[in-house]
Amino acid sequence: QLGSGNNQLLFSTPGQKIMLGPVSLTAGIGSNSIGIASQAGGTIAGALTIKLGDGANDLSLTNVTVTGPRISFTSGDGRDTVSATGLGGTAALAIVSGLGDAAVQVTDSTLGAVTVSAEQPTVSVTGSTLASAKVAGQFDTSLTLARSKVTGGVSASATATGGDVTVLMQSYSLGGDLAATTTGGGSAVRITLDAAGGAATSTGNLLARATGQDSSVTLTASSAVTFATAKTLTLQSSGSGGEVRAILNGSLQAK
Repeated sequence: QLGSGNNQLLFSTPGQKIMLGPVSLTAGIGSNSIGIASQAGGTIAGALTIKLGDGANDLSLTNVTVTGPRISFTSGDGRDTVSATGLGGTAALAIVSGLGDAAVQVTDSTLGAVTVSAEQPTVSVTGSTLASAKVAGQFDTSLTLARSKVTGGVSASATATGGDVTVLMQSYSLGGDLAATTTGGGSAVRITLDAAGGAATSTGNLLARATGQDSSVTLTASSAVTFATAKTLTLQSSGSGGEVRAILNGSLQAK
């Protein structure tokens, strides 16, 4: 229990594997920097739960396998940064951030479902395997998936007026649906699919939808991208003044 104020807490085992039981960390209002760093093969035997108050909060996790069902990070208002590198196991990563930006980076990790909820989230996943990914924001929402595999679906959404959703998929394998949606007026949905020198395959449906007035949907497939031929590609901008663009610079197969 760190209390209020600006706090720093680091669990580190240079040259050794860290081994912890269940971890629960709490803090009040203030800026907090929390890190758990191990050599490859570290473990947290149980759940990892972090609850922080308002302020600029930073969490870094390196080379640990969480055997519990969940890695939970909850914070109040303020800019939050979460970095996960070399995580193992099947624990779900659940991030709930208050008002402000939330930047989440997952690199070379294996996780269960990844869910991020924030006022303005930016999520980047590189070289990782996930069960699913869901990013929900009010204003601009961004999701990048590079050299990664998702066995289930991927979704990104924004709800506020002018809240855009940007999804970039590079050299990926997707086993479920891909959905990007906005509901506020004057918003844009932008999806870019790119093999980027590798495979870019999906066995689910693709949905890009903007329902607010004067909103737009843009799908760009910049190299060979393949969807299961029995699935559906749906682009919708149903509000007045809506616009749909499809820029297909490759072979995109869909129903």
